[in-house]
Amino acid sequence: MEKTTTVTFRYGALSPGIEEQAKEQGFTLGEDAELFQRVADVRAMLFVRGYMTDAQERSITQKISDDIARHLVPLKGVTEE
Repeated sequence: MEKTTTVTFRYGALSPGIEEQAKEQGFTLGEDAELFQRVADVRAMLFVRGYMTDAQERSITQKISDDIARHLVPLKGVTEE
């Protein structure tokens, strides 16, 4: 049976960076970390500036989170049992 791990990310202006949050949970985004941070920052900017409705923001945030989850790599020795 495959083990499932729940990983959550906060996207607020005062939240730690995406890679920092991933590492706190035993994962890394490796070379993709900067790209995903930029994507998260753009999401925040578009929402704050009024280019997205609340519903669009929720949908886009879910898509970003799903994409990040697909790119997470466990840190060696942290998530392995």
